[in-house]
Amino acid sequence: MRCLRLLVVIFAFAAGEDLLFKLPEVDPTYGDAEYLKKEKDILLVLKYIHQPNWNADLHAFADSYSINDDYENYNNVDLVKEFVHLYNQGRLVKKSEQFSLYKPQHIEEVKALFNVFYNAKDYKTFFNVVAWARFHINPMVFTYVLGTVLIHRKDVDTIITPPPYEVCPYSFINAEVIKAAQRLKMQGFIGVEKVDGLKTVVIPMNYTGWYLHLNPDQKLSYITEDVGVSALYYNFHLDYPHWMQGKPYGLDKDRRGEIYILIHQLMVARYYLERLSNDLGHIPNFNWREPIKSGYFPGLMYSTGKQFTTRHNNYNLYKEGNHKFIQEAEDRERRIREVIDQGFINYGGKVVPLSSPDDVNTLGNLLQGNPDGFDLHHNFHDHLLPPFLENYATSPRDPMFYQFYKRLLKNYWRFMSM
Repeated sequence: MRCLRLLVVIFAFAAGEDLLFKLPEVDPTYGDAEYLKKEKDILLVLKYIHQPNWNADLHAFADSYSINDDYENYNNVDLVKEFVHLYNQGRLVKKSEQFSLYKPQHIEEVKALFNVFYNAKDYKTFFNVVAWARFHINPMVFTYVLGTVLIHRKDVDTIITPPPYEVCPYSFINAEVIKAAQRLKMQGFIGVEKVDGLKTVVIPMNYTGWYLHLNPDQKLSYITEDVGVSALYYNFHLDYPHWMQGKPYGLDKDRRGEIYILIHQLMVARYYLERLSNDLGHIPNFNWREPIKSGYFPGLMYSTGKQFTTRHNNYNLYKEGNHKFIQEAEDRERRIREVIDQGFINYGGKVVPLSSPDDVNTLGNLLQGNPDGFDLHHNFHDHLLPPFLENYATSPRDPMFYQFYKRLLKNYWRFMSM
């Protein structure tokens, strides 16, 4: 069902217009008191995510909880103890540090914290440890892991959470708009009139870099900087994390590799369509050793006030310090082309077919580099791409994102042509 919902959303995104069919009407199901309490609890811990002490009662509740004293209420206690060990050793991401899903230390913490949340035996224990983590974990690590576990844990997978651009607007909304909102709040909304009893403010937002005119690709900012596109991509990676084993969580039944290819195929196709509509021509080819002609100035800022990294025109990946990693990336590409051409993967003495259209799921696992991908990891982000592209919420904003995935999808097109 999760796969079906995702495909419907992707189809609507790719079509860019009203669907030509209507989904069947169903009678609404109303939540009972228990469900509404869970909903309220989750909204509480997600509120003001970058303000650690905004709610004294919640803070006191979190401080009263100790994982060490509650092992009996967890499944797979050894996994829970792994997180406690990381915490006691001070090996977690610092609260002020920028979180990246492509740094090994950060991934280690994500996996460990997910195991704690997922293995709580009941909802009470689950919320206890979530409330504790809310005040002791890097806010972006906490938000990402909580969003992931809310999808994969059965007793909370129906809870509706706010869209990511409401929980963490810094990754979606231009800095000038956030600054304007902060000034209004600090000044007590002086001069703002009430509408239906509420002080209502509309802050216009221009697309990033509207005053810079860096390159022709800025003409497409209406689609690349659409918060709905960024939210779709971010949520996709909550549903199908590249670090998560498939079988324990049912991702293998969803054909996660095929869906990985599908969503990138549709996003690249839509971007290509918009380029043609704006007389920009084909998507430029990505090459590890050649400069990227179109730069990108994000105009976003972190919650700490630091600006997101700018990628200038003619950005060059092939520079001192990167030569080794680029060679490794090219070697990975070559190995994937080889297994496509030979039509099978020889992994640990086991021959895995890669020759029929049904095997596209196997190819997708290889391209994503997930644990179901037979150790031919295709994770090119390590050490190479700008930090801006390491954040799923921001990467679709950059023209380089579409050039990179066009190159990645050539493996799929090669496979389908065999």
